[in-house]
Amino acid sequence: MKRSLSHGPGAPVPDDATAHRALLDVAARTPDAPALRTGGGTVTYRRLVASAGAVRAELLRHGVRPGDRVPVLARPGGAFAVAALGVLLAGAAYAAVDPEWPAERLAGVLDDLDARLVLDAVGTGRPDAVPGELPVVPLPTGEEDPTGAAAADVGADALACVFFTSGSTGRPKGVAVPHRALVRTFLHGGYGELGPDTVMPMVAAPYWDGGALEVFGPLLNGGCAVEVPRGPLDPAALRRLVRERGVNTLWLTSSLLNLIVDEDPGAFTGLRHVMTGGERLSPAHVARFLAAHPAVRLTNGYGPVESMVFVSTHPVTPADLDEADGIPVGTAIRDTLLAVVDADGAPVPYGETGELLVGGGGLALGYLNRPEEDARRFTALDVPGRGPVRVYRTGDLVRMTPGGRLSYMGRADRQFKIRGFRVEPGEVERVLGRTTGVKECFLIPRRDAGGTVTGTVCAYTTEPGHGPAPEELARAARGLLAGYLRPDRFVRLDALPLGPTGKADLRAVEALVRPLPTTPAAVTDGSPALRAVRGILDAPALTEDEDLLALGAHSLQVLRIAARLSGLLDVELSALDVYRHATVRALEELAAHRPRRTAGERTAEEQDEPGDRLSPGERRFWIAERLAPGAPGHVATSRVEVTGPVDPDRLEAALTAVAAAHPALRTTFPPDRGRPRRAVSPAPAPVPLVRASTTGTTEEALTAELASAVHDLAHGPLLAAGLLSRSADRHTLLIAVHHAVYDAHSEQVLLTDLATAWSGTAPAPAPAPPATGRATGTERDFWRAELAGQEPLALPVPAPAMRTLWTTPVTGRAVPLPAGTAPRLHAAAARHRTPALTLLLAAWWRALSTWTGQLDLTVGTVVADRAPAHERTVGYLANGIPVRVTGQPGTGGAELVGLVGTRLLRALAHAALPTDEIAALAPRPAGGRMPLYQTVLALQRVNAPVRLGETLLRPRPAPPLGPQAELVCELWEDGEELTGALHAPEGLLPPAAHALLTDLFASELDLLLTKDLT
Repeated sequence: MKRSLSHGPGAPVPDDATAHRALLDVAARTPDAPALRTGGGTVTYRRLVASAGAVRAELLRHGVRPGDRVPVLARPGGAFAVAALGVLLAGAAYAAVDPEWPAERLAGVLDDLDARLVLDAVGTGRPDAVPGELPVVPLPTGEEDPTGAAAADVGADALACVFFTSGSTGRPKGVAVPHRALVRTFLHGGYGELGPDTVMPMVAAPYWDGGALEVFGPLLNGGCAVEVPRGPLDPAALRRLVRERGVNTLWLTSSLLNLIVDEDPGAFTGLRHVMTGGERLSPAHVARFLAAHPAVRLTNGYGPVESMVFVSTHPVTPADLDEADGIPVGTAIRDTLLAVVDADGAPVPYGETGELLVGGGGLALGYLNRPEEDARRFTALDVPGRGPVRVYRTGDLVRMTPGGRLSYMGRADRQFKIRGFRVEPGEVERVLGRTTGVKECFLIPRRDAGGTVTGTVCAYTTEPGHGPAPEELARAARGLLAGYLRPDRFVRLDALPLGPTGKADLRAVEALVRPLPTTPAAVTDGSPALRAVRGILDAPALTEDEDLLALGAHSLQVLRIAARLSGLLDVELSALDVYRHATVRALEELAAHRPRRTAGERTAEEQDEPGDRLSPGERRFWIAERLAPGAPGHVATSRVEVTGPVDPDRLEAALTAVAAAHPALRTTFPPDRGRPRRAVSPAPAPVPLVRASTTGTTEEALTAELASAVHDLAHGPLLAAGLLSRSADRHTLLIAVHHAVYDAHSEQVLLTDLATAWSGTAPAPAPAPPATGRATGTERDFWRAELAGQEPLALPVPAPAMRTLWTTPVTGRAVPLPAGTAPRLHAAAARHRTPALTLLLAAWWRALSTWTGQLDLTVGTVVADRAPAHERTVGYLANGIPVRVTGQPGTGGAELVGLVGTRLLRALAHAALPTDEIAALAPRPAGGRMPLYQTVLALQRVNAPVRLGETLLRPRPAPPLGPQAELVCELWEDGEELTGALHAPEGLLPPAAHALLTDLFASELDLLLTKDLT
């Protein structure tokens, strides 16, 4: 039976190889190439070696010898790079330490290092924790002749650096890393194209192995490391680094990747390689990244510090989003052994879960002064053909495929990572447990839906009668723990829940400290900035003067706050601004004195003020109304089932109050020198409610009457309403609105505000639709390439011209979907890590390709195009986008779903360009047919019900009044079931063909959900 063992490619590191000798070789080849870009300018390799040589000389004068361990007070940047290289040239090992570490931690680290001195690369002087007898040596300001820079004669197994990581005993562990590990990881590792043109920012903490990657990754390969202004990497900073410093390669944790994808996915534009890891990747965020940046290489890297940054890497592709075990962590890099073993230490068969052991050239020498930890974590594995091999027990549970690819399954202990840093809960618990009055405490990780740890909570009990309050323990933690180890929240418990064995029940503790769900009413007051920060911090009671950092805002939340408020307030705010102005009021005041950003600096979420210009949706339907005046499909309708008594006069007044709150419902589009302009009436005209009963009219007739009243875009009205009563407590509310100012989301906004107005409260004023789109030049480039060579839908019947289509009555046929389709659809979508729309599009492609014989098909779909600032805007803020799919007959279900999902996500990532502008980039079909796409598949979600006192308003699907395309497959989901219909212009399809195509779609969808994807 094949066992889970894998060896990485490439030759072992030579015994005489060292990191500093590799860098000196680069400097000898290209002495004038840029090595560092700092605030003071560009540093060539010649100058870097000269400055590091001066550090070496200074260390030698202070008695440093090969094998010594030199603590370096450091922050990311050029000074650290110079200091680290100088230490290595002296034959010693550097250990970066943070000058802001708590005194107890710093003192313990210095004691472990048994140092002769402390090298100060930050210029802050002597920290209080440094003993007076230990010299603190500043970096020398001079340079040595680089031609005379000598390298100490040490070998590959000599100690190069020490990284201090969290320890389960409450004492940090110093991981001793040899030169062999640095050279194995950063030279010819096989996971990236590190070379002379690599430009990489120095962002990670130097005391973390990720910091070494950002320095020695580029420098050992002739590239350039770029200093970043102090503070976390936010989307605006990343854009500047790419634009101004030429950064093209990036390493960041998966949490930071998620943040930038959420806040400004365009910030990655211009990069060629992004490496990420440290935590499990989120398929949803990775999907958005890949769709937005298909040409950017994305690598998922995995590895403990005990094996120097990476032991395995994986080039991420859209196909990985469907993996049942999550996005793989990949295969072994150069000179690396991977083994998956059972509880007895024997390798398990491929595909079975076990603990990962790692060996090879990247392995650490062990832990400083911790023989008991060495014995616990490092062991020997008998490898066939090689005998006993030294390996490290990671504690991570994984599975390995026959090809050697790993998937991460979880931990065998309580250890976890947060923002890339390893956390041993025991260290935090033991340190805080020594606080006077604390009886017991536990560190509980908080995870998001994807399993990523987003924060921590300290739950503790106190001695009877006394003990610290949560805020007091939080203050104590700031003096005892490094920043990444400090809990975000502190919760004092009356008693600790116990399990059946009498031990603490951690699951019960976690349930006790889990935050209560936020109620909508709790976050409706306050400014938009305050509401945004409440949502980010999950703090519904936050006031504008509360200190965000005192509340426990961690670095990723700070980044989110900076990015989100930059968009809301139209200025550039950095994470550093949040740290320095840590209340919402202070940030708003700071923003008031900042210049507005230029159009090039705005992210994709922001919009210009509308003025009298038309939005893309308004312009689209204004043109459509000119081409086909009075076409029924230009009007949207809402059908609302009303259960309970209704006062028609009160309902009419409430509708008028809703119109007063929404500019779009008071808008007309009068011509101005042949062009339309947006004119918003300051006060709404009363919205008359047409009242009828089923004894005198039908729903179809009343709908047609209302729709005919809202076609005059120049003079209005664009809103009409009617109440069709069947009895005193059974009615149908019908609302007709011109599509220029109404979409599906607008219905929910309108009904919610209708309930507010019914209660006697005027709905809050909402913003008008934005006048400009959010597209960039890259959007146009994408669509031009995506649509090259596109062919129109090959109907087996004569196709109508667009104007004829719009003015032809529509006919529909229900799609025969079996009960239970909706839950099966969402279960399959979740299993394949793709939108539910993907599966519907795949089934529609199969049905169309079977019916037409066409394999290259473009299907339109409708997506919301709303920035957060316009969640309450009534208007047409949707956008029609084409999804082009080219498949082959007999393509399997999983493969087809992967193909369609990739094309859909790519299209969604470029959905900011308005439909009409996309159409202008596509080939024009002959015969005056609809441009861009001739068939549409739309998934609509039936909006939630609202109450008018005791009366319930429940929205129902509303069939279209006219054709929107030659074939429209529209589906509605109400939270329980999926229903649908296939609509076409009357007379286009013979009844038998209409039935055939409808049944084909239903059967293909059922086949996907019940057989092909199971």
